[in-house]
Amino acid sequence: MEKIKDSCLQTVGFKQDRVINMKVELTEFPKSIFELIDTKSFRERPGMYLGQKNIDLLSAMIEGYQYAIDSYEILDDKSIRFEKFRDWVVNFYNAGEYTGSWKHLILDDCNGDSQKAVDTFFNLYDRFKAEE
Repeated sequence: MEKIKDSCLQTVGFKQDRVINMKVELTEFPKSIFELIDTKSFRERPGMYLGQKNIDLLSAMIEGYQYAIDSYEILDDKSIRFEKFRDWVVNFYNAGEYTGSWKHLILDDCNGDSQKAVDTFFNLYDRFKAEE
């Protein structure tokens, strides 16, 4: 198997029975999902990682990662815990005793536009990290 050095090749779509490939430059592979979310590549083309730019898919990816970390008791001290992010989003929207997901608050704010909600997520996530 060929070693991957400074970049990786990922399939991003199909067109007339041909695979379209895009070379994604990474100086090193992200060590956590949170490092991935912070990459320029992920932010500019979230659909390449998620299948499509969609807040439900982004939320599922984050929740799946968090589930694996919790289930297998993996030490992940460097990553932001999304329980704190959820609480921060509830406070940001002044949602009081809201018990639902951060995803639903953001999606409601974006009038159900899932693609716009991804952009709003990035904005809120950056603000949250700056305050952490």
